[in-house]
Amino acid sequence: GVIQTTFTDASSSTDTYFVIEKGIDSALPAKVEKLIATNPLLTPSGGVCTWIIANSLNTDDVVVMIKDTSTGEEVICEVIADSGNVTIKMNATENIALGKYKAIIIG
Repeated sequence: GVIQTTFTDASSSTDTYFVIEKGIDSALPAKVEKLIATNPLLTPSGGVCTWIIANSLNTDDVVVMIKDTSTGEEVICEVIADSGNVTIKMNATENIALGKYKAIIIG
């Protein structure tokens, strides 16, 4: 299908159209899915905490956002995705408490 959204730029009278086509190329999924996970207790090793999430979306073509659950702020860290797992590596010198971060995985 085609999703078409119209945005109007306030600085001009021209409308801008964004068209997203899904499912036309057989390599693309028919729909976009979202997976949300909160972290377990993480213990650093060599200054890095590693959080591994089972990737039930079965694709390495994912977008991952990490947010602090209490403030909603985005956290920048290393993300490695394959069709089986999403691995998140966070710099840390102390344990990271259970549920401090939320991973939003879209694919």
